[in-house]
Amino acid sequence: MSDAQRSMVKQAEIIPSVDQHSLSLALSELQDGLSIVPEWADKALKLTVTNAEEYKAAGEFRAEVRSRKKIVRFKLDPFQEVAKRVTDFLKNKRYDAELAFEGIDAIVTTKMDAQATRERIAAEAEQRRINQERLYRAEQEAKERRAEAERQAEADRKQRAKEIEEARKAGELNKRAAEKMKKEAEEKARRDREAAAKEEAAAKENFKPVEVKPNLPTIAGSRRHRNYYAEFTDFPALLEAWRQARNNGSLDRAAYLKRFIMGDEKELGREARDVQDSNKLITMIPGISASDKDVT
Repeated sequence: MSDAQRSMVKQAEIIPSVDQHSLSLALSELQDGLSIVPEWADKALKLTVTNAEEYKAAGEFRAEVRSRKKIVRFKLDPFQEVAKRVTDFLKNKRYDAELAFEGIDAIVTTKMDAQATRERIAAEAEQRRINQERLYRAEQEAKERRAEAERQAEADRKQRAKEIEEARKAGELNKRAAEKMKKEAEEKARRDREAAAKEEAAAKENFKPVEVKPNLPTIAGSRRHRNYYAEFTDFPALLEAWRQARNNGSLDRAAYLKRFIMGDEKELGREARDVQDSNKLITMIPGISASDKDVT
């Protein structure tokens, strides 16, 4: 016999067991005792209690009913006690077995969480690098387009001014009309420059960053996420920030900080989960610390 088999035999020997013959006998006697129930139920329905004599008879009948009820418990209690001991035994065995696997799970999970954090940090760094390069290129291209548009606007203005001056010299325009047309050409050049400046600004505002995701495969039965935490570390600093915001008329800022001046840890925790940026949260709420953890 192997060690595993011997262990199973040893465990089976200490598990409480029920004597099947005794249990069958008890259940049979219990069923026999229940045969009186229909008759007694009918008797209880028809029973009248309107005087002292009937009151006494009812009491004696009730005492007999309660006595029979105790017999039920007397017959089944020993078997229920064994069943409870079996349940407790199996519950403890389950706890010990699950605890052993949970220890292994915790070791593996800690290592996976650490890798998830490293991958997230690397992905964030790569995302910043890519977006900085793309934004720089977008800004340079917008800047070049603006410069070209401004050069073209100025060239058009000069060309138009030249044409107007030639027309004036040729007697096709008088001085007043020529001056008016020059001003119109200058106004058009100004509008073209403004349009170029707006286009450059719009190119910057409409920049869409790319997202770089961590290089982590999907694991069946595992939901990768990130937990956010926050706690109060300098309550006077928080109160002072709220006081200054209120005194300076920053009503929105004061109303925001008021949510936390009672030291509500749950409210602060909800805000941490809503913001999902520990560094940003620290700048938003003075006197706190914030952190986050990757969980796999």
